[in-house]
Amino acid sequence: CIGCTFCASFSPSTFYMEEAEGRARVFKQWGDTDDVVSSAIETCPVDCIHYVSWDDLQRLEREREEIVINRMARLVGGDSQRLQVKVSYETSF
Repeated sequence: CIGCTFCASFSPSTFYMEEAEGRARVFKQWGDTDDVVSSAIETCPVDCIHYVSWDDLQRLEREREEIVINRMARLVGGDSQRLQVKVSYETSF
């Protein structure tokens, strides 16, 4: 998410902009109709919004726990700084 606000503008009962991170988040599943949410998804300029199954959502949330986001950065309309990402993985050779 680059903080463009398009999804939150199109689908305000589903998405909101987190002030601290300057990024969009879903706050209510089924807050808007499927057509409205689909339009919001189509407006994303970096294609970062996707429908996922409940099982995939749970897996993705667990994986996201390892990511550290620089909460001081805003990618649109603020001080653009690189995200600080903590990645943990195993490599087998």
